[in-house]
Amino acid sequence: METNEETQVIYLLETVDFNKQTAILKLKEDRKHAHWVKLKVSLSPLLLYRIKNKKHKGLRGNRTFIGSEFKSTLNSPKYFENPFRLVEFTPNEHSDIPLNYRLELVFEMLPERIERINAFHKPVLVGYRNRFLKPSQYVRFVQMIVTKKQSECKRELSFSSKI
Repeated sequence: METNEETQVIYLLETVDFNKQTAILKLKEDRKHAHWVKLKVSLSPLLLYRIKNKKHKGLRGNRTFIGSEFKSTLNSPKYFENPFRLVEFTPNEHSDIPLNYRLELVFEMLPERIERINAFHKPVLVGYRNRFLKPSQYVRFVQMIVTKKQSECKRELSFSSKI
């Protein structure tokens, strides 16, 4: 996606599969003769919870996550313009994990590791704490590079792909 910060991008969440935790997302730039791009995305647990329980706090009018077009710039601080962030996971040359996408709420972040020092002065993972962003830190598209191999993952992965 080649865009600058002033480019308006339209997101439309079409269908959701609650069992597989995936959805079909349509994207396009807000310009003349732009075409829709369909992506199969996995959904973050918080977004899936809000869709299932119809929690639309922050959205204006009768808008819902499914079937509503949301248009905003890539760094708009307004949640109601576009509540989504698209995360693209791009494999590096050593990873066998395919290119895939996750859709999450714009204020979500990857969890922060909580570690304690044990008796041998080594850090031990205790758990994770969720982090949330301030509106001034909202970003609608994030690209992350994956370095792991599938065999190094502790749980089964489900990948989304381009349709």
